Amino acid sequence: MSLETLAANTPVLIGIGTAIQRIQDPREGLSALQLMQRAAEQAAADCKQPTIWKKLDSIWVPKGIWSYSDPGRQIARELGAPAARSVLGNIGILQQSLFNQACQAIHNGEQQLALVCGGEAKYRDSLAQRQGVELNDVIDQDSEPDVFLTISDDIVSPVELERGMAMPASAYAVMESAMRYQAGLSIEAHRASLGELYAGFSRIAASNPDAWDQTAYSAEDIYQVSARNRMVAFPYTKRMNSQWNVDQASALLFASAGLVRELGIAEELCLFPWCCTESEYMTLVSERSQLHRCVGAGVAGHKALDLIDASIEDIEFLELYSCFPAAVKSYVQELGVAPTRPLVISGGMSFAGGPLNNFVLQSTVAMARTLRANPGSRGLVSSVSGMLTKQAFAIWSSKPPAAGYQHADVSAETASLTDTSPLQPDYQGSAKVAGYTINCVPGFPEHLVTVCDLPTGGRTVATSLDDQLLGFAKENELCGRAVAIDSQHTVTLQP
Repeated sequence: MSLETLAANTPVLIGIGTAIQRIQDPREGLSALQLMQRAAEQAAADCKQPTIWKKLDSIWVPKGIWSYSDPGRQIARELGAPAARSVLGNIGILQQSLFNQACQAIHNGEQQLALVCGGEAKYRDSLAQRQGVELNDVIDQDSEPDVFLTISDDIVSPVELERGMAMPASAYAVMESAMRYQAGLSIEAHRASLGELYAGFSRIAASNPDAWDQTAYSAEDIYQVSARNRMVAFPYTKRMNSQWNVDQASALLFASAGLVRELGIAEELCLFPWCCTESEYMTLVSERSQLHRCVGAGVAGHKALDLIDASIEDIEFLELYSCFPAAVKSYVQELGVAPTRPLVISGGMSFAGGPLNNFVLQSTVAMARTLRANPGSRGLVSSVSGMLTKQAFAIWSSKPPAAGYQHADVSAETASLTDTSPLQPDYQGSAKVAGYTINCVPGFPEHLVTVCDLPTGGRTVATSLDDQLLGFAKENELCGRAVAIDSQHTVTLQP
């Protein structure tokens, strides 16, 4: 199979682009919108088609921290494609879903050229705030995108918000504790293992030209608390958290194989999505009966491999979503990845940089570069939305897919295989800890958060500010322990 023999409606990734800025004076920096535009221009230059924008059918942007109401239209206008359809994916929409829908539109013959781009200028904004500098960015809030993709269910419930699980770090740390308990690791051995995992990521980031932090850290630098590495949500320190205080943008330019041939784009520049899978089934963290697992990752991941008749060992390169250790470890567990394999090629979201709701674009750019340098090989990129709420996978290669582009939504299968334990917010009585963390927010007292199994089969979330219990929970495993919960939702250890 070659580019010349592919069906004309086969989606092809023809251009990749990134933009990164490191500034001291925020007045000299670009806005998030300008960074996205620069990344898009780099994508066009990458495929040697700087005037390709006149053929642009659509532009897809994942929502960020910024307040643009229709960034796609603004970017398209600047690129010279004012008629391009603008799509905005809200927080909670899988970033991979934007790729999937853009590729599906090409596959259906509805479009020939689609741009997916996103980015942030959070570091610039934070710098301006610290320096008292006023930024005069042009922010168009009067227009609406042609399509606004959003979710219908809650990622976090009011009870979880009220009792300390609002921060993503807190929710992931609760899942992390359950994984530690299932693995039978001591508190200290577990923390050291997290340090080793992320130290390996930092060494990869050190050689990634697009990485925000190119420091190669030791395991101790990562898991031990220091002035520059505070505890965020036990056992997660700052260097185990996604780094969104960055100025980065990425862009991916997709075209139909027919347009690729028409424009004469060199085949060695082309990357092919062999298949994309996603699970949109949503459950609250506190209601997941198996806190240590991510069923959707297993279903969607194995479906992607089945579609191309491959095993995980057949895929040469992996980029597993790495917002927090629990995410990447869940994907390793569900896919059966060998523990000695490199799990990321970008360096991960703590070090490569994790612009809010945009990292999969960066990781796909990194995968594209890797596959171009290794012709014929295949790479898997995974995606997460929310609190490990939704899962998605894409398998890429520089070689065209013999079976053509394939897509599968496995939400229904994930739902059928997922056990839940309904939340009982007003429960009082005995319970058993299923997962926990300690929130460490500067300026506030440390706060124990527990997700507890109830004798009735349900779940509740209970908390404590007791210093003695917090100290115990940092040194001794709380998961599996019997506790009592009172009318104020306060948890205490039972004798």
